[in-house]
Amino acid sequence: MSSSFEEVQQELYRLYHATEVCGLDDDGDACEHGEPDLARRMERERDPERLRRTWEAWHDAVGTPRARSLYARMVRIMNEAARNNGERAMHIFYATLHF
Repeated sequence: MSSSFEEVQQELYRLYHATEVCGLDDDGDACEHGEPDLARRMERERDPERLRRTWEAWHDAVGTPRARSLYARMVRIMNEAARNNGERAMHIFYATLHF
């Protein structure tokens, strides 16, 4: 497992960008990657149903056990950093920075 925040963040970034989703167009054959294809599609799409289908397809494809474990690791690292700065958890630490 990755040992640093940067390593976990980079691995999630690679996973989010490399994840491929197929069959979103009417012809059903085209495949698109998270970046830039699906991000561009979600920025431009105005049909709520197609937007929902796009997001759900990407979410289902990227929501692998690997992604979940990386995200959980990132949260643990962030919470540890917050505790090292005198807070119980990262969301509390962020609140002190922005308010």
